[in-house]
Amino acid sequence: MNTLFQIEFRKMLKRKAFWVALALFGGFLTLIYWNMFARGGGVAIEVNKMKLTLNSSQWWGFMFGFPGINVVAIAAFFVPITVVMLAASEFTFKTARQNVIDGLTRGQFLLAKVVSVLFVALAYFLVVMALGLYFGYVRADATQLVNGFIRTQELQMLGAYFLMLVGYGLLALLFSLMARSSGAAIGLFFFYTIMVEQMLSQLFRLSEATKWLADAIVYAPGPIFKDIIKPDRYDNAGIMSMLGQMGRSMNGGAEPLATNTVLACALGYVVLLSAASYLLVKRTDL
Repeated sequence: MNTLFQIEFRKMLKRKAFWVALALFGGFLTLIYWNMFARGGGVAIEVNKMKLTLNSSQWWGFMFGFPGINVVAIAAFFVPITVVMLAASEFTFKTARQNVIDGLTRGQFLLAKVVSVLFVALAYFLVVMALGLYFGYVRADATQLVNGFIRTQELQMLGAYFLMLVGYGLLALLFSLMARSSGAAIGLFFFYTIMVEQMLSQLFRLSEATKWLADAIVYAPGPIFKDIIKPDRYDNAGIMSMLGQMGRSMNGGAEPLATNTVLACALGYVVLLSAASYLLVKRTDL
């Protein structure tokens, strides 16, 4: 088993596409953080045309879910593309079939792909952590760290962020196994997450007869993975005290799902997506 992990890890490190995608992600994130932070520390943000400055012990959650800070959107773009390039290439270069011929079971092959998803998620997570620690600690005023640099709330949000990365990665893996082509898999992923989950939801809300379908889409994988990292789930009191009624605009005035419900759904999707991928590998010809 350890050998399987080592092989998958080495394969990932040898792919130039992985390093290019990770570097682009880090570059975009650096620009966002650079613009977020005011001179001398603190985070400068703008909400409803009002400029606010947060101290470094408050900014962690805002980088995930606050309006105008697109860390989630960027990660939801780069992680699936990276997973697709790593997984779909196994079929493009016929290495998936060769691995099975050489003695690897279908279950072991899928496990290797799931492990690669975890490696990719960890890599992107570490980039966020490294840049966050630099901009939030090195550039911050030490007198602002009254509650400690990373509180329990931040640890919870960071854990939820890693879970989101894994979830998007597994969704991309499923489409890679279905399409067996990088271009087609990427197309399927964004068609589903944009056209099905987002645009159909808006269309369904135009009619009272189909509004229940729009409410049901809230429980789809994409919305759930995004929902688990809303900062007001973990530090609602702090956010509301800083923003007052503006804090409600983060949810668009809608009643949010319970945190335990969202986390249970997210973990359930991780299991379901892995199981669906296993059935797909088990029942189709590699």
